[in-house]
Amino acid sequence: MAEFTDWLALVASNHPFEAYTLLFLSAFVENLFPPVPGDTVTVFGAYLVGRGALALWPVIWATFSGSTLGFAGLFLLGRTLGRGALMRLSWVQRSGERLARAERLCRRRGVLVVVANRFLPGLRSVVSITVGLLRMPVWQVLPATMLSIFAWNGLLIWAGLLAGEHWQTVIAHLERYNQVFGGVLAAVGIFIGIWWVRRRKRRPPVRTPSRPTRS
Repeated sequence: MAEFTDWLALVASNHPFEAYTLLFLSAFVENLFPPVPGDTVTVFGAYLVGRGALALWPVIWATFSGSTLGFAGLFLLGRTLGRGALMRLSWVQRSGERLARAERLCRRRGVLVVVANRFLPGLRSVVSITVGLLRMPVWQVLPATMLSIFAWNGLLIWAGLLAGEHWQTVIAHLERYNQVFGGVLAAVGIFIGIWWVRRRKRRPPVRTPSRPTRS
């Protein structure tokens, strides 16, 4: 990662437009391949703003539009292909447990999960697919995810500007947040799953009315 940030700093000093493009691509690809450290690149972009290598609003809009289009792409994928076709993809199969957790949350909380989407480590990409599979209305999903992305990215950029040369401290706190909150979220998901299974077991069986016998 250090090599990439050094290279990005060099690009920003000589070709700012290309640096904005890289910020956009990083935010976009992070939705498709979560291992891509999109948040780290966003914080580093804010650091470059503090150094005067980049301008603030282009950084905001590059990261915002990249994240929004990445979410929208997965949303449309889930909405168009459907569950059967998606589950044949290997990377979706590997996310089966997280998809189930996201679906339970979305069915219980609806669009509120989309609003909180960017603040839910480990569920970002699967929430976008899940709301597509559930065919939630576009007019609800798009404003909700834009609000979530603008709030999260704005927080990252603000923290990066404040940290300046110590931008890596922000990343350390971010990783700690992801670990702690991700663990809490997993525990809550397990608790909800157990509660749901027990509730179904306690539910009395539906009795079908017996047909009168003919004499």
